[in-house]
Amino acid sequence: MSDHETFDNMDVLIQRVHQYETTDLLAEINLRAGRSPLSDLGDQELLRLCINLIAFSQSTPAARVEVLIATEMWERAFEGFDIEKVSALDPGQFYDEYWQKMGALRFPTKLKSMINCAKCFLKLGKEHSSFLSCLRSKNIPISIEDDEDIQNFWSQFDNLKKDFKLVEMPFFSQQTSLCHLLMMLGYDCAKPDSMVMSAAVDLGMVPSQPGTQNPNYSDSLRRRVVKTMQEYCVKRKLRMPVLDLYLLIQGGQSSVVHMVHPEFYRK
Repeated sequence: MSDHETFDNMDVLIQRVHQYETTDLLAEINLRAGRSPLSDLGDQELLRLCINLIAFSQSTPAARVEVLIATEMWERAFEGFDIEKVSALDPGQFYDEYWQKMGALRFPTKLKSMINCAKCFLKLGKEHSSFLSCLRSKNIPISIEDDEDIQNFWSQFDNLKKDFKLVEMPFFSQQTSLCHLLMMLGYDCAKPDSMVMSAAVDLGMVPSQPGTQNPNYSDSLRRRVVKTMQEYCVKRKLRMPVLDLYLLIQGGQSSVVHMVHPEFYRK
């Protein structure tokens, strides 16, 4: 399918979402449209963000994770997200003490990854003054205004991913999670997770995988989806977080389905 046809399909999706919108939709769009880059976060808050994003990963139901990370127990378990303290946690003891209370994460191996994430912050700190300074050193365009910005984005994205692989950063040395992190930091990016990829198939961005209950999309296909979203936003002068919301609604993500009336899903 051509970009022109795909863009037309995305136009139709946006119109249809608004046809069935609830009062929650416009509030969320305004919130996302006004999202600015998080340029002043310290490492402690960035570690909190990374650990929370790991919690949401691997197709974990978003609504359950939102409840979990809002608890006092979550804050206490991760020592207020103090990097030194989290990196010193013993994964086995941490599992024994907290896993029964954190079952919403689905996969217990996430707990070790969260602790290792703090250890990687320490490793990166030996070369950079902060985690944020490491990101800034790559000069990844935050706001994408034209096709040149898109090319620079992905070139520098790959450089950042290499750095994260060198320190064995869990999750964020992988494409999907790194996209998620950059999106949350205010970059014009999106997380190409199962919900977004499902919407991408509907919109003709990528081919469907008939007969596959859990499609395994390659990194190249996931990148194609995010890049197409960036190109669409440049053409339509739309913020990436807003377009991401429309695709999440189309994909049926649990935390956003209430933003349209049920009739939206009765095709």
